[in-house]
Amino acid sequence: MNPGTAITSSPSVCIRCDGAPDIGLGHIVRCLALADELRDGAGCGVHFLTRRGDVAWRMIESAGHTFSKPAGDEPDRAWISRELSERRPGALVMDFRDGLSPEAVWEWRRQGVVTATIDDPEDKRLACDLVFSPPVPQVRRLSWDGFTGELKVGWEWVLLRR
Repeated sequence: MNPGTAITSSPSVCIRCDGAPDIGLGHIVRCLALADELRDGAGCGVHFLTRRGDVAWRMIESAGHTFSKPAGDEPDRAWISRELSERRPGALVMDFRDGLSPEAVWEWRRQGVVTATIDDPEDKRLACDLVFSPPVPQVRRLSWDGFTGELKVGWEWVLLRR
C-alpha cells in the first residue's frame, strides 16, 4: 500500500479448521478465540472454512462468525482456492490436518494472501509465511529445510480462550 492510501474496508481473514466429536473440538475452540480477537480487537472480518461437523458449525454461528462448507467432496486445495478467489481475504489461517500440499500454500502466497498455520507437523507449514507452535521438543525435530517464513515458538503464541 502506498503511504497516504486510505483503507476503506476492514481487513478480512479466512480460517480453515474442522471439529467434530470423533476428532475433537480443540481446533475450533482455539480458532474461535483467534477469530474473536481478530474481530473484536483488530476490526477484522473473519470467515471460517469448515468441512465438518454440525457441532462446529453451531459453535461458529453462536460466536457470531460465518462459515462455508465445500461443495460435496471438493478437495481442500480447490475449495480453499475458490473461497480465496471469491472472498479476497488478506490472510488465511490453517489449523487442520488433511495432507494439503505445500504447493497449494505457495500458490496462495504468490497471490498475495498471508498464510499462517497453527501447531502443524505437516509439510504445508514449510510454505507458510507464519508458523505458530507451542514450545515442545517435536517442533525442533521437524525438518525445516526450505522454510522461508517466520517460526513463532513459545507459550505466548498458544491460543487460549478469554
